[in-house]
Amino acid sequence: MDVATVGPGPSRREAEGSLWQQPIGWAPVAIGLTGFDALATAMWVSLGIAMEANPWLAWMIDEAGVAAAMVVRAVIGIGLVLTLDGLRPRSDTARRALPAVTAILGAVALWHLVGPVLAS
Repeated sequence: MDVATVGPGPSRREAEGSLWQQPIGWAPVAIGLTGFDALATAMWVSLGIAMEANPWLAWMIDEAGVAAAMVVRAVIGIGLVLTLDGLRPRSDTARRALPAVTAILGAVALWHLVGPVLAS
């Protein structure tokens, strides 16, 4: 009998995996929220209800238009989320950062939904 096979086995938490180790975890939510942020920003800016707060994106909107600026914003955001997700297996910082980024994007999405109502 092989000694390596004897023992209590993995704990329930190890067997199920924690939320941080699930194959589908924070990245799809963060990507969805990034896309929602780009669409909502484009809508509010196009309707004249809001202005872009990021000076670089505001400049890009002035130079290239709302649609092009929001596509660039979404591509950069999704790239950063995918980078964090790819680093998760090797980096404690990435494991902690991805849920934090997702929470911030969730707060931004909530602001997109209620901010214009509260501001009016």
